[in-house]
Amino acid sequence: MKTVKLLVAVIFLMTISIGAQAQDKYEYATVSYRCGSFLSKGTISISQQGKYETIEFKLSEGGVFDNFTPVIEVVNKLSQEGWEVYGTTIAVSDKYPTTLYYLRKKKN
Repeated sequence: MKTVKLLVAVIFLMTISIGAQAQDKYEYATVSYRCGSFLSKGTISISQQGKYETIEFKLSEGGVFDNFTPVIEVVNKLSQEGWEVYGTTIAVSDKYPTTLYYLRKKKN
């Protein structure tokens, strides 16, 4: 009986040890897509650790409520650099919506 308990305890400790080592470490970033006072203009802001960038855009077709082409291009570029989108949300302030994309990338 003691041998079984010892074996179960060893397996339990090994499982915890492997689980603790397997946790990935990530860098995080956000991309926001916000329309301006004109529905065909707006800004895309990229926040990463130690970096902040704002891109202004003007749409040739549709409006910011249904044409996400500018932000998709930015997110696709970041995806090619190893970032993955793990969440999104929409926030409304001053009558204009902001779509937020939450990204993460595994640390080396």
